Amino acid sequence: MSLFYNGQNSVKIRLTALGNLSDVQTALIKYKKPDGTIGSWPASVEDAVTGIIFYDLLPADELTTGDWVFWAHTTYTDTRVGIGDAVKITVKPEGCTR
Repeated sequence: MSLFYNGQNSVKIRLTALGNLSDVQTALIKYKKPDGTIGSWPASVEDAVTGIIFYDLLPADELTTGDWVFWAHTTYTDTRVGIGDAVKITVKPEGCTR
């Protein structure tokens, strides 16, 4: 499990999607916030061969305290959909010890 801090937005979220991404039409990083809200951010392909996608958090993308879940969601040009394994990230208050 990774650890981040509330208010931190100098973060690049990287996930592994399923398979080769050379023919991906859209890539998303989906998330579930600590309050249960589900959403997504548009992702970029970092490495098509190994299936790595990423999203750089923006100042408006506040990571609130609690457990977040992230997963890759890709749609290919032939309409196939790939969904990656979920990863849990714990966001703690700034200054909190591990």
